[in-house]
Amino acid sequence: MTDMRAHRPESQRGAGLLISLVFVIVFGGLMLYLADYLLQTDRLPVQRISFIGEFQNVSREALQDVATPYVGKNFFALDLERLEADLSKVPWVARVSVGRRWPDTLQINFRETQLVARWNDSQWITEDADVITLSTAAYTSLPRWFGPQDSHEIVQARHRQFSSILGRAGLRIDAVRYSARGAWQIEARPGDANDAMHIKLGRRDLQERLQRFMQAYTQSLVHMNEKLRVVDLRYPNGFALQWQETQETEAG
Repeated sequence: MTDMRAHRPESQRGAGLLISLVFVIVFGGLMLYLADYLLQTDRLPVQRISFIGEFQNVSREALQDVATPYVGKNFFALDLERLEADLSKVPWVARVSVGRRWPDTLQINFRETQLVARWNDSQWITEDADVITLSTAAYTSLPRWFGPQDSHEIVQARHRQFSSILGRAGLRIDAVRYSARGAWQIEARPGDANDAMHIKLGRRDLQERLQRFMQAYTQSLVHMNEKLRVVDLRYPNGFALQWQETQETEAG
């Protein structure tokens, strides 16, 4: 007599595999059906566009014009990467990202280009160190940077360094000039003073020279800054000062 109990575990495993296979096929079919249903062009159309960002220089109408063709399209079938690429071409847009907000909204997050300086009186520098040309002459409160072509990143780094040193004494930089020969000049003013002092740094030991002058400035010259017009730091062990009355004084 044959013992049938030895065959039961193998039969059960086979039945279990068959059930799992059927479940996978049914589940996959349902997913395909659902995907086909959701991606049909007449299903779940986009009906709204929302913007997250500050409208100062970016035109709402310009963003709206780019995004409007996507209204009425299927919510899940949108080509978001292409839309982001088109939106990034709108003037003054620095960063943009696009997402879906259930059930029918296209959400556009953007950040405007931030200017940090005027470049050679004809262009502007952005916070990302890009050089751009604008038709507007606004933002007159921004510092002015001057330098040879493609030197704006060097000037930006030096401006940051100089500002850190001068800012401790309450001096604000109006302009940084970098010549083709590698010499540096700064125009700075205390607070809201009308006239700026011109600081000639030369080509070497820039930080040391500026810190040496700042030590003397904070100790004795700060009360006379209204008359201080030119500071020449191109001396090995000191500096020369020129006052408003064109009187020149050497210090060390």
